[in-house]
Amino acid sequence: MLVIVNLITATVGLRLSINYAEQSSLPRCAEEHPAFNEDYKTATTAEFFDCYKTWHNAKLNALRQHKDCSVPPVSFVRVNHGLGDTGGYIMNKFKRAMEMGTMFMLLFDQQHRNVWQDAMDLPFEMDLEANKDIFCLDQDKINSLSDEKDIGEISGQTKHTPELQFKHLFFSLMPPTAEVLQRVEAVMSKVKPGEKLLGVHFRSQWAHEHHACGCKDLREIAQCAGNMHAFAMNNSKTHIFVAADQENGILAFERAFGKSNMLTISSEYPIEHSLDVSKEGAIRIYADMLVLAKADAMLGSCGSTFTSIADHLSDRQSQAVITGSPEAKQCASMQGETRDLSGFASENFVRKGAMHACDCYAPQDHLEGTCVFQCDRSPSPSKCASWQLATPSFYKNLQPQEPGLLKTGAMDKTVPWQKIKGFN
Repeated sequence: MLVIVNLITATVGLRLSINYAEQSSLPRCAEEHPAFNEDYKTATTAEFFDCYKTWHNAKLNALRQHKDCSVPPVSFVRVNHGLGDTGGYIMNKFKRAMEMGTMFMLLFDQQHRNVWQDAMDLPFEMDLEANKDIFCLDQDKINSLSDEKDIGEISGQTKHTPELQFKHLFFSLMPPTAEVLQRVEAVMSKVKPGEKLLGVHFRSQWAHEHHACGCKDLREIAQCAGNMHAFAMNNSKTHIFVAADQENGILAFERAFGKSNMLTISSEYPIEHSLDVSKEGAIRIYADMLVLAKADAMLGSCGSTFTSIADHLSDRQSQAVITGSPEAKQCASMQGETRDLSGFASENFVRKGAMHACDCYAPQDHLEGTCVFQCDRSPSPSKCASWQLATPSFYKNLQPQEPGLLKTGAMDKTVPWQKIKGFN
């Protein structure tokens, strides 16, 4: 267990310092939010976070003892997107809460488990709905809340808030559980000294869906992955780790590179969505992100915030290569081994009814978003006029609640997550 203990200490040793600091005599933290505390103007991220945590816990305890509805202003995030989208939003809202001197909470869907509840050791009580009584909120009010607006009125003059370092703050707010770290170590232990690890994030469900990336060539990610050892890794012996949003993505890579050459999180941990998961599925989601962050190089997916967060959490000197970028195109075009890329056919990733979402493109066109978006942009694909004539009217006027929705944005939760059945 020594390796796992060391990994826990290295990755989230800040949890140990938080617990230690909470027991020390932090100046006035139990009585005052650090944003109002002159002593914390130049604090480190760890010091500021420790102080906030102490204040937060003390304030919740006081509210439980004195239920008089005189509650502090609360900033919160409604957890209704995946780890990439909501993880980044949590970071932004927490920083704003620290600047404004508000309390910070999360609002979960009580009908489904999610990655925050099952793959993280949250550092303090954040569940707003579980504490609605002490905030004098009934269920109707909870259901109507929008996280674009704080609860309560902000008052008082805050002091200067120090710059909060992204990686340290992310792991302070969302520390992985020991089981997540064990899954990470199970992958990393297979990379021997002198070898390199390429992390690949394949966001295949963007295919024929995404407003900016939905019509990109799916083969590019495999073509570039096969060349990354030469393109960005000095021809070192390289292992490929693949994190994908559906099983067909893993199968496509295994067909192209051979199953023995691929690393993934164990299949005992299913591929699921962050907002509706088993415990094992939640563990896989967060472990995928952390392996991508620890990889020596990363090939990520166009438009994906999961890719972006993993890259921000990394200590790599170079940024990730992103599909659809000039760098990815150059990487994919390098002369490499001939591989079977048939697994990357659109049929393996596109939902029934969406196969014609990219028919507005001619062979010479630069592939970008789906036609329903791209045909309203300039320059537009060459075949937009014929596509619009041939496309049923419902394709252009779908309502958000309808299945098969095409006209959605990267942050829109109505971009559905589902497993495409079968693999050709």
